[in-house]
Amino acid sequence: MERLQKVQGIRKYNAVWFGIIMGIVVPFVGYAVLLMINESIGAAGWQVNGNTFGGFSHKLMALIAICMNLIPFTVFQKKKMDNAMRGVFMPTMAYIIVWIYFYSAEF
Repeated sequence: MERLQKVQGIRKYNAVWFGIIMGIVVPFVGYAVLLMINESIGAAGWQVNGNTFGGFSHKLMALIAICMNLIPFTVFQKKKMDNAMRGVFMPTMAYIIVWIYFYSAEF
């Protein structure tokens, strides 16, 4: 008789709902960290080619925050957690559509 092994470690979270949660949370946390870094750089008064650096645009920071979803996606891929990968993909596509909607006029 075969015994069913209990799934251990992170693989027990191989579910679409877990991927969706990660896909929603990671860009929000990443955007907050990017805002803090941007404010610190702006407050430091760094000089770039003789001009004071005012910081990065919100458009760029939002795009980088969306791209941070590659981190959990890659982790799930290496752990062969296909359902969680699908979950991360859904909010990422939603974020991309929203980003294009808000910033398409600036292209």
